[in-house]
Amino acid sequence: MTGGTVRGRVIGGDLLPKVGARVVLGSLETTTVGNGAYAFFGLRPGQRSAKAIDPDTGLESPTKSGTLVDGEELVLPDL
Repeated sequence: MTGGTVRGRVIGGDLLPKVGARVVLGSLETTTVGNGAYAFFGLRPGQRSAKAIDPDTGLESPTKSGTLVDGEELVLPDL
């Protein structure tokens, strides 16, 4: 097994990339960079769901999901 990657970006209510948003993928967590992008690497295949948490308001985005295949990349719709 090689592991796969889940990536995407977080867009704010103003339709601009959200910098510093927390993104939660199961028990994993990361923070978005300057263009609102995030990525999780080396993941086992299977169903994956992510949500973002706005650093300014604490509001959570709707969850976005997809199926990760070993050795491939899953790009989730904007959070």
